[in-house]
Amino acid sequence: MKNKKILALILAAATLLSVLAGCAGGEADITASLNTEAGTPVTSEAPQTDAETTVEETTAAETTAAETTAEEKMTAEQQFRYDNFANGKLSDALLDSVNPGVLALLSECMYFEAKLQEGIAKGQKWVYSNKSNYVPQSGTFDNMIKSGKYGANCAMPQAWAFIDLGVVTTGKHIYGDSSGDMANFSTLGKYIGAVCTLTSWEGTVQFNKLYAQGKVEPGDIFLAKGHTFIYMGDKKFMAAGHDGHWHKDESANTEDTRKAVFDSWVYDMMPCANYTYTVYWQIRFKDEYVPRYYRNAEGKLVANPAYDASKNIEYKAGKSPETPEVIYAVKNTRVYDESGRTNVLQGITASTNSGFNLSKISSPENMTDGQLLYDNTVKTYSDCQILGGGSYALNPGYYCDANGNTNPTKDETHKYIAGIKFQLKEKTTVDSFSLYTQAVGASSNTPFGDIDGFDILVSEDGVNWTVAYSAENMTSQDKWSYPEKYPDNKASTGYYMCHYIDAKFDKAYEANYVLFAMTSPRTSIKGKAQGADYSIAGSSSHYFRISEFQVYKKQ
Repeated sequence: MKNKKILALILAAATLLSVLAGCAGGEADITASLNTEAGTPVTSEAPQTDAETTVEETTAAETTAAETTAEEKMTAEQQFRYDNFANGKLSDALLDSVNPGVLALLSECMYFEAKLQEGIAKGQKWVYSNKSNYVPQSGTFDNMIKSGKYGANCAMPQAWAFIDLGVVTTGKHIYGDSSGDMANFSTLGKYIGAVCTLTSWEGTVQFNKLYAQGKVEPGDIFLAKGHTFIYMGDKKFMAAGHDGHWHKDESANTEDTRKAVFDSWVYDMMPCANYTYTVYWQIRFKDEYVPRYYRNAEGKLVANPAYDASKNIEYKAGKSPETPEVIYAVKNTRVYDESGRTNVLQGITASTNSGFNLSKISSPENMTDGQLLYDNTVKTYSDCQILGGGSYALNPGYYCDANGNTNPTKDETHKYIAGIKFQLKEKTTVDSFSLYTQAVGASSNTPFGDIDGFDILVSEDGVNWTVAYSAENMTSQDKWSYPEKYPDNKASTGYYMCHYIDAKFDKAYEANYVLFAMTSPRTSIKGKAQGADYSIAGSSSHYFRISEFQVYKKQ
């Protein structure tokens, strides 16, 4: 390795200089000797004045000091790079290529794995656990070892490493929570964001897709729904959850229902479940970050000789920004609502249980996440299906009221074929809405293929409903609007993939609940001409797709 050769040369040069500095005869003799070796003849010069002597001696001293400082700095950097626990345990090519933060992280991971294997050899059971009474959930890795309770969960290697390197000192740690968000972001984000690049993928891409696109680097930390893992390079993961190597042991002292006892935390990439995990966050150490501490070749946590306090980029109150910079990798390619209106449905998730006559709402959170347009390459919509399939949608054998109660015939109260109900966080005065849906037929060379009729209803008690807006013949009479300022939201046929309506209610209403209720299924255009020769779609009339539904607080 070229860097090891450089290190050897530097150490040799330092030794030579040390020997020469200790030789008898003083600086003049050393200079003469070096000049002779270089082929430069030694000449006698007239004696210098005191002033000249002072200047030259000072200059020589400054030069020597500068050379020594540079030499010591280089030696410190090389010592950190090669006197660490990962050296000899990961490939030379990998160790040569990563930045200081990643090198320290990988060294930590290899140290954790080595101690795991050492413990297994002694007969210890290292368990999977999320409870402190089985495995300490805070503090350092070394303290966990001292506790006599061994194991981890998926987030702990990253947490231990960040504490050891000096990124955080708190007992809290980040991880992917049940929704994919970064847990403890408000507390730790400023510390981690100062030394790491934080990229939000918002659950739109799998690890293997990012890897195939060359967007994954060694040391990248990934957060998924309820999961955290580290890509270590060399096609391996640090996997300390149920994604790692483990076996079931009913005698294991853990609350884990699978009774998982680890065999290893380092797992080959391809067979690992992490390979196909949907990614929400990607965390990567910045190139300029140099950790304060690292694991040396013996595994001891030591001060990093290459650390320069004057150049550190760690978070300190009054120095770094309180709010860390986040790269929203998906928002750069999507369109989000930035109208400034208060959307009372933001973050509220509906379900088939909260609505009526629905067999499916796939990824219901996409309906209220603020993303407006339909994108079929990454799921930005909620795929909804009416109970009873296409045969029911074409010829309903019953109709529902706003509470889902059925009647065999259609009347003023029982006029709905499906409904989605949202419970607001608090009673709010609402006066308008917007609805973005997919024009399903756009990709099959028809201009429409969208919902033909619906009502928006409001309620204070969730039982007594008032129609705030009613729409009919939306597709058949070309009443949908087209988001023409977003030309990328078109199918290859040239038709827009999304239609929308943005309208006022007939008046402002006090509401605790909002209901979207369909009075008609999808309609398609036979003759590919807008506004004429329309019919109900056949094979897929029972499903519809909503990219976004927003209801606005009265301003």
